[in-house]
Amino acid sequence: MRARFFRRDEGGRTATVGCYYLGDREILRAWGWADEEHCRHHAVREPGGGWHPASDGCPVADVVRDGQAGDVVGLTVRTPNGEWVRA
Repeated sequence: MRARFFRRDEGGRTATVGCYYLGDREILRAWGWADEEHCRHHAVREPGGGWHPASDGCPVADVVRDGQAGDVVGLTVRTPNGEWVRA
């Protein structure tokens, strides 16, 4: 997994967005303000390529590990309708 972060000054505050990728596929975006502890909003990529509607707050996510070695092999993220998307 890798992430790219962007920042922009907006009226004395710093707006931020993080774009999260698994391999070459972007799976999640989260954005808000640098001076706040948690995300304002996030959006999860649909398996077909579109985006679920933005949700308030930080995403709910869990790592998927290889059963024997314990290596991280994926990520699941909960969509606004409660489904889990695996990447």
